[in-house]
Amino acid sequence: MSAEPQVEWSKRRRSRMLGLQSAKRKSFRRNGSAQQLVRRCRSGLHGGTAPNRPSAFGVSSMSFHAAPSAAAVLPAQAHADLNAEVRRLGLLAPHTAPDEHATPMQAPKPARARSGLVAWRLKRVLSFMEEHYWEALTLAEMARVAGLSRMHFAAQFRISTGAKPHEYLLRLRVERAQKLMMESDEPLAQVAFSVGFQTQAHFTTVFRRFAATTPHRWRSEQMARAPLSGAAPARALGSAHQA
Repeated sequence: MSAEPQVEWSKRRRSRMLGLQSAKRKSFRRNGSAQQLVRRCRSGLHGGTAPNRPSAFGVSSMSFHAAPSAAAVLPAQAHADLNAEVRRLGLLAPHTAPDEHATPMQAPKPARARSGLVAWRLKRVLSFMEEHYWEALTLAEMARVAGLSRMHFAAQFRISTGAKPHEYLLRLRVERAQKLMMESDEPLAQVAFSVGFQTQAHFTTVFRRFAATTPHRWRSEQMARAPLSGAAPARALGSAHQA
């Protein structure tokens, strides 16, 4: 390395070291001023007898937002100077005074309890479904009978019966199909059409969902059980009114 670059490098290094030393002296000076303010505050609060216990930042760990008694003992100007100095050093978050004109927060209102259909609406809808269960009833038609919108009717109907309107209608059709299978020898396809199903496959799928077996097996089991018991065969489903 030649002499001139080495001299330049030495000058830059010396300048950098001098800058670091100057920054350290400024930092020590700031911490010293903050420590003096803390000591003055503690001396005013405790009569000059409280020990100085600096924290990792070089200042006391006491809270500068002290109790009202501390604010009364410490002069207002000294307290303001102390807070300003600590905020300048980044040791205390700025304190925002509460807005006197701000609207107080209100507690959230409890959720309104959802209720089902009133008795007369429920009776009217159930009667309509029992009279027209084999038809392709829509939610809009059932809601119109109850005198409600589709959304409100569906929600309140489910609370009252425990089932959706369409599920209730399917259960009602399966119950009527069980009654037909026990009282007549009609083929299963004819039974399916009689209670409102378009195909026997759809009837079998829905019947299996509610009775946990196929229509043919259910009819065979009920027919085999009837002569042995000498009584009317037990129904696989409860009444749709109890769904």
